[in-house]
Amino acid sequence: MGRRIVLEEEEKGLKKEKKREIYDNYLTKLLKLIPAEIVTLYITLSAILESSKESTKTLELTVFIIVLILTPLYIYIITKEENKKPPWKQIVVSTLSFVVWVFALGGPFLYFKWYKRIYGALFLPIYTFLIPLIFRKRKYKNFEEV
Repeated sequence: MGRRIVLEEEEKGLKKEKKREIYDNYLTKLLKLIPAEIVTLYITLSAILESSKESTKTLELTVFIIVLILTPLYIYIITKEENKKPPWKQIVVSTLSFVVWVFALGGPFLYFKWYKRIYGALFLPIYTFLIPLIFRKRKYKNFEEV
């Protein structure tokens, strides 16, 4: 299984039975949209900073920004396929997923007066539940799903 989301409409020319075997279902889309490797990288670096006596707000924010910049680059590389355009929608959503995870963990958001951990705790499961639906394509014919 590659990391690129495969939608039904991208598999034109295949027989209907074969299409159903190839395109991603809700759970597979969910797994592909959350950059677990990037979140793990951030958690590791954050734990190192937390255990260090030399950690500063600036350093924590710098680590967040660096990992944020690396996220779309990484997603672009792992989803790249020959003769296909980059999956920009997936790259953007995966990058946003990283930000939502950091928001839930606290990260540099802890330094904002308006931030409360409950916001991230509530927003993360709602966001995670909804993001695969962004990649859902429905075709309607006479009000019936085809």
